[in-house]
Amino acid sequence: MKAVWMILMMSLLAAPVLADEGTLAASSTDGQDWRVGIGARVGGYGFRQVNDEGNIDFENCRMDGTGLFFTSEFGEHIYTELAFDFYHTTAEPTRNGIDRLSLHSTLAAGIKFFPGHFITPNVHFGAGAEFTKAELYGTKQNTIAPVGFIGVGGELNFGDLKAGMAIRSNAMQLPEYDWTTQNDVQWHTEVAGQALFWVRYVL
Repeated sequence: MKAVWMILMMSLLAAPVLADEGTLAASSTDGQDWRVGIGARVGGYGFRQVNDEGNIDFENCRMDGTGLFFTSEFGEHIYTELAFDFYHTTAEPTRNGIDRLSLHSTLAAGIKFFPGHFITPNVHFGAGAEFTKAELYGTKQNTIAPVGFIGVGGELNFGDLKAGMAIRSNAMQLPEYDWTTQNDVQWHTEVAGQALFWVRYVL
């Protein structure tokens, strides 16, 4: 996660310089006020926890996955996104008795900066629903839960082909095993840190 932050900050710092030079500028939207795009992405997220060293990290119930998304760009700065992502627990939580599958369906809106240049940062926010199946120590439970997030990211522009990344802070449902009854799974809202990487083509 620290490496993701460093890459993002370097991109944000470099954007004004590239904008001034103009030598790496991608093709513009050719005067179109509305354009649509389609993309594929990979990513992962984990919930906030205190680790063995006593520090905060985002590795609790770690999940990785892939997704498809569709974008609509309104002018140069405003865009919206419809996404469908499928996530699964990684090896460590699965070995520890936590198995989870989740399908996320989300809508997002954002603002782009330095449109038309090689690096285009953005800020965005969104919400949606998570259809999740969890098994904790042999106890299974399915639920539909709300998801909300805010994030910051950016894209490299190669004409109509884009390559991007983002980091998000999510408000999501974390399953916990009820040790008092030993036959139930409880859900509560927790913060999850997420990283996404994608390619996108603008039609």
